[in-house]
Amino acid sequence: MAAPSNPFRGYADRVRDIIAGHLQTIAAEVVDDMQQNLERKPNIVTGALYNSCSYRMERDGDRITAYIYADAKSDDGELYAEFIEFGTGVFAEGGGGRTVPWRYQDAEGNWHMTNGSRPYPFIRPAWAAHEGDFLKLSDNLTIEHAMHRFRRKL
Repeated sequence: MAAPSNPFRGYADRVRDIIAGHLQTIAAEVVDDMQQNLERKPNIVTGALYNSCSYRMERDGDRITAYIYADAKSDDGELYAEFIEFGTGVFAEGGGGRTVPWRYQDAEGNWHMTNGSRPYPFIRPAWAAHEGDFLKLSDNLTIEHAMHRFRRKL
């Protein structure tokens, strides 16, 4: 007589795949919101920052991680999304910017004097709009983990 089939066989893998799919959908929505926030910013000159908004998914056993980022680089190879997000100079959030004016040269070779740039958040508003969605997924993972432990007791 054949052993009865286990209705829970492969359950954990199926749930992880479903959760990963939802996580990927939410991460894509956050990136879309980041890009929409950038479209409304007055100091965005090129599409480099807009186009650098992305996400990456990693799976390590039961752990699924979504990295959401903007990684545009200036002409000298420096990442600059944080300066748009948090501001620079006297306008820098947290007071970590320069306190005196400075000069810089633009791409056309013209020199300018500045006190810095005001913050134009685009990552934090996008995250705030979807943070609850990530927390709901976390609750689902907790439920899945509890069900997996329950299955072992059967």
